[in-house]
Amino acid sequence: MEEIEGLVTYGVVTGLASALLAVLLLLLPLAIPRLIVRCRRHFWCATAGTRTVVEFEERGLPGGSS
Repeated sequence: MEEIEGLVTYGVVTGLASALLAVLLLLLPLAIPRLIVRCRRHFWCATAGTRTVVEFEERGLPGGSS
């Protein structure tokens, strides 16, 4: 009887872990587009004759094309 309970418990735990993993894999693509990365760059602008600061904003995974 204990063997059957162990098998049932193992099956339930495995099923719950698989369901949690599936939910995370389905929700991750929904969260990535909301990820916003900002970075600042400084450079010399020859046209304006001054040092310029530019702030870039990327959405999605850094380095990826969104």
